[in-house]
Amino acid sequence: MNKNTKIFLIIVLIVIVISGTLIYFAGRNNNTSGINDSSDNGSVAGTSTNQDDQKDNAYIEKLAKFMTEKGMVLYGAYWCSHCQNQKKLFGEAFKYIDYVECDAQGPNANPDECVAQGIEGYPTWIYQGKQYSGEKSLSDLAKIVGFTDDTTADQPAE
Repeated sequence: MNKNTKIFLIIVLIVIVISGTLIYFAGRNNNTSGINDSSDNGSVAGTSTNQDDQKDNAYIEKLAKFMTEKGMVLYGAYWCSHCQNQKKLFGEAFKYIDYVECDAQGPNANPDECVAQGIEGYPTWIYQGKQYSGEKSLSDLAKIVGFTDDTTADQPAE
């Protein structure tokens, strides 16, 4: 390979690296996908804009009690990370959720009930005979059971 060919290849390589870098940073700044990342959504570092994070403990406790009163049940497994996320969403109010442990190795396990309900994945919520698989937001769960901010656990939703 002669000297001119080496110089040409080095220049081409430099142009490719610079072009790739410019394209990468232009894509991050423009974000034409319509999806905001945390760098340009107006949020402050360390804060969250998730609606569920803005719910207060009283709302979450009322929702948990209402869900149980209406017969909604959560089926999960102690080792399931999505189930753990679902539990964390309720915090202290999770004690009001009707929860069934499906893994025989888990605490207070009831795998027979999970089989009887046809549970195939975790977490799975069951309400009025219908399964809702996967993690659900507080807002989604409230919609499923007809819970609103002014609904109380002692007063059924209309």
